[in-house]
Amino acid sequence: MDALKPAVGWLLGGIVAIALGLAAKPLLPERIADIASLYGVQCMIGCMIESAISVAAAVHLAVAKADAISKVDLDGPSLGQFNPVEGGVIFNESEISITEAPGLGIRQIRGLEPLAR
Repeated sequence: MDALKPAVGWLLGGIVAIALGLAAKPLLPERIADIASLYGVQCMIGCMIESAISVAAAVHLAVAKADAISKVDLDGPSLGQFNPVEGGVIFNESEISITEAPGLGIRQIRGLEPLAR
């Protein structure tokens, strides 16, 4: 459990908080949810001001691990002035939903330019 400490905090009521931006490894939030599920502990997944792309991944994780992740606080993209992502998850006030599109559902990122070679 020591390896999980940077990305986990205990909230009142015994809920594990999975901090998206603090997870040093991409699969760490999934592992945290799996361990919490083994012990019957509920999780909340949240973000700071992550992009719509990382939040899309977090929403998909929350859907896939709904037995453990019962609360979400993934409003980071709604705090930005401009969201360049077309597709992905759908934000409708306090409701976040996914589509049937493959992968994260992202079709395009407006303004994205290739790095110089």
